[in-house]
Amino acid sequence: MTDIMRKVISDAIDTLTSQQIQARKQSDATYEDIIKRMRKALKLMDKYKGKKKFTDSELEKIQSITCFHGLGFCCGLSKPCYFRDAALHILGISKEQFKREKEKWTKSVSGKVISP
Repeated sequence: MTDIMRKVISDAIDTLTSQQIQARKQSDATYEDIIKRMRKALKLMDKYKGKKKFTDSELEKIQSITCFHGLGFCCGLSKPCYFRDAALHILGISKEQFKREKEKWTKSVSGKVISP
């Protein structure tokens, strides 16, 4: 019985070690992506500093730093988010204005989803 239990525990250790290594790889990739997007946000802030009007292509680039590549899909202001805030800053949109527009967009979309 002792040999069987040793084998079970040894196998469990191997499995957990493998899972831990995999989790670290995923975590590292996630952090690398976040750092890459933050660096991109800083470059865009420098590039578009003081600009008031943006082309569609520029708007796409700026919104690409957000999680879902569009401010309409960003979390509300109750959650902190460097990416949303950076995009708003670059575009010159206040948090109050974002909140108003987000509420309008949400009502518009939910009405379309709920209505038959």
